[in-house]
Amino acid sequence: MRTMTASQERRTESVSRKKGGAFWKKFFQQRYLYLMSVPFVLWAFVFSYLPLWGWTMAFQKFKPGIAFGDQKWVGLQYFRELFADEQFYRVLRNTLAMSTMGLVAGFIVPIVFAVVLNEVRAMPVKRFVQTVS
Repeated sequence: MRTMTASQERRTESVSRKKGGAFWKKFFQQRYLYLMSVPFVLWAFVFSYLPLWGWTMAFQKFKPGIAFGDQKWVGLQYFRELFADEQFYRVLRNTLAMSTMGLVAGFIVPIVFAVVLNEVRAMPVKRFVQTVS
């Protein structure tokens, strides 16, 4: 096994100190960028992650006026009732069908309309239809 001399040990310590201090040096240099990002991080937390707390009500027998922690926990009872209901699958099918029709109407129809409108040769008519639509 090879042993290090005193000068090699000092160099190793200084390199490890530099690596650890490099992060804080860079952080201090870019402190204004971090400060500018704080409102956006807070916005994302408040509007994306904080509402997830409300999902816990799906597992409670919720009654307004009672503290959140005092609600009765029912676990998956309501989900079992939902999937056991005979109308659930009809409602699910209708929802998926309406979503598909919305995608078709919102994606394919405008593309077809644009291609057809591109074939119109009368420029005043074309501009009028573009403006109105």
